Formats: sequence, structure tokens, C-alpha cells
Amino acid sequence: MPTSIIAADELDRGTRVVGFARVSEAGQVSKGSLRRQQQILLTGIRERGFLLRNIVAEQERGKLNEPRPHLLRAIEAARRHRAGIVAVNLSRLIRPSAFDKVENWTAVPTAEELELLFALSDGVLFLATLEPPESLPSEVHSRAIKRGQAAAGNRGGRPSVVPYNVANKVLEDINSKELPYREIANRHKVSLSAVKRLAQKGFH
Repeated sequence: MPTSIIAADELDRGTRVVGFARVSEAGQVSKGSLRRQQQILLTGIRERGFLLRNIVAEQERGKLNEPRPHLLRAIEAARRHRAGIVAVNLSRLIRPSAFDKVENWTAVPTAEELELLFALSDGVLFLATLEPPESLPSEVHSRAIKRGQAAAGNRGGRPSVVPYNVANKVLEDINSKELPYREIANRHKVSLSAVKRLAQKGFH
């Protein structure tokens, strides 16, 4: 399950992705906004050398307290292809419930809203944006660390939440079968439980 939204520039060439583009209103579709967004997305994916497995470009609202059938379709495609999801920016993936394009257009997602997005994306390798994702609420990072410490069975142990780029390196060591799990954990500064989980599932 993703535990953060990363910048697409952090991903390696050859990474499998599903593209996701959306606009909120039918008028934006008729005026070409969706088509332009899709082109920006495709160009960004191509320039970074990602392997595009599918693309979902549709009209739907971005709040998670409203139906998101097209986001769910992208999530299912990413699970099927063992890929991540890439959008142009964070607002394409999620709009905060407090967002209002007139009175509160600067609203950012709450920690709870982001955690709901991550839970919905279970089975997706990562969520990424072409534009650097906006700063996420500090509560998200804090809760992720606490969950990891709880999984490690202590208050000060290493968190079991493993960033995507670190997980790739851990998997490489696991697949090489040259190092014991505890040495892999020490090498990459992650918990032993996280290494065991990656070995069982192939990814977090």
C-alpha cells in the first residue's frame, strides 16, 4: 500500500505506470482541458522512460467523499499490471473535502483524507506526480512512523513503512539470496519485519 505521494522524477526508467488524468466539469472536456492534460501526462511519462501500461482520462470530481469510479478503474489497472499510478499533480488524484474553487481553492488534503487515498490504493506500487507533490500534512508522516514502530514492537525502532526507492533496493538484496534478512535490514536502515514483509509479498 502506498504511504506517500512521490515525485515522478524519483522513479527509474522502465518503471511500469498507469496514467491518470481527470477534470471536474463537462465544460472542461469540451474546451479541451482534459485532452491537454492527457498530452502533458503522456509527454512526461515518455520523457522519463516509463513503461505505460494503461491510461485513464475522464471527467469526475476529485473529492473522496464523492464517487470516484475512474480513479478506481486506474487503481484496478495498476494492480493488474503490478504498476504505479502517475498523474500530473496532486489535485488530479485527490481534492480535499474543504476545497471550494471560489472560497477555499488553496485547501490541502487532511491526513485522514490522504490515508483514505492510500488505503483505496492498496495493491498499487506507488502514487506519483509529474509536478512535485505539495507538502503533505505533518500528521501523515508522524502516523506512518508510529505505525512502523508498532509493527516493530517498540517505541523507537525503525519504521516498517518503506519508501518505494528503498524497497526496490531491499528486493534486489532479497532476490540475490546473498545476505541474511537482518543484514539487509541494517544495510538499508529498515525494520526486520519490513524486510520479511517484502520477501513475502514482493512489494509493500
